[in-house]
Amino acid sequence: MLRLLNPFEFLYYLGSSLKKNYLFSRRKRLPNKVISVGNITTGGTGKTPATIALAQEAKRRGFEPVILTRGYKGRAKKPVLINFPHSISTEKLSPLLVGDEAFMMSKKIPEIPIVKFHDRYIGAQLALDKLSKDSANRVIFILDDGFQQWGLFLDINILLIDGLNPFGNRRLLPFGKLRELPEEVKRADIIVITKIKNEGLLKELRQLNPNSLVFNSKYEIRDVKNIKGDSFSPLSLRNKRVYAFCGIAEPASFKALISSVGAEIVYLKSFSDHYIYKERDLDSILRHAKELKSDYIMTTEKDIIKVSELTSFSGILYLDIYFSIDEAFYDEVFKLIG
Repeated sequence: MLRLLNPFEFLYYLGSSLKKNYLFSRRKRLPNKVISVGNITTGGTGKTPATIALAQEAKRRGFEPVILTRGYKGRAKKPVLINFPHSISTEKLSPLLVGDEAFMMSKKIPEIPIVKFHDRYIGAQLALDKLSKDSANRVIFILDDGFQQWGLFLDINILLIDGLNPFGNRRLLPFGKLRELPEEVKRADIIVITKIKNEGLLKELRQLNPNSLVFNSKYEIRDVKNIKGDSFSPLSLRNKRVYAFCGIAEPASFKALISSVGAEIVYLKSFSDHYIYKERDLDSILRHAKELKSDYIMTTEKDIIKVSELTSFSGILYLDIYFSIDEAFYDEVFKLIG
């Protein structure tokens, strides 16, 4: 495989390998179990909905889940404790401070503590210090975007792979979307193929990691909501003209979700992943949607939290989606936890 890498890919591979080996040799173990949810590419596999669903299931099964996230693109340099007793109030949180994914989780699962900090080990220790002794004993740490978190011992390593676009063009960064070579799939204890079933991918994964359990999952629309939180039936979109916009890694999956309820997408405007919207972006979207005689303007839940910082216009809708997977997946995860 290495002989196929161009010089820039090889430099990335070399730097990544040195970092991995260094951190692996100095791994730290937390006093509580750690479940990692991650991917091998640069996004688009649906880690955030999966992390949310796993945390909720852990809570239902009597554990005290704590999510550890780096809060990608969040400007806070110090640890930010969210949803803890006497921690920062949600009113003071913002996508700019903690990152859009951490902010979205804080709103969607207010009953589950989250720590945003680049050093997950320190973040976990801070969480344990904040919780009561009884709660701390029942804590399970869920590591958001943890497949490349080589500095911690992981009790369960869950790898998500996009069934629509598993490995991109199979090139490493910066020429592709791979963070690591596909062979590193062998580190996963459980693999989840997201969005659609992909028999060809399943066969390849069996070759790369014959010992891992593999599950299929999909993302389903629970509700359609406007910027104020009012709910609408997804059926209300049937045969309607929809102007869509998003700033996510895989816009095609967002488009497919809208189409799945029978809407007609008249235009899809894509921004870069984790894009920070400006007022001129919204002005352009509203003007263009009007020109195309759209019935609705739609975006993703991750995008709406940033858009709502700029406007209260209730004509912008978003999809409230959830991670749907067979119950056997959760049974296996918590069986491995012991």
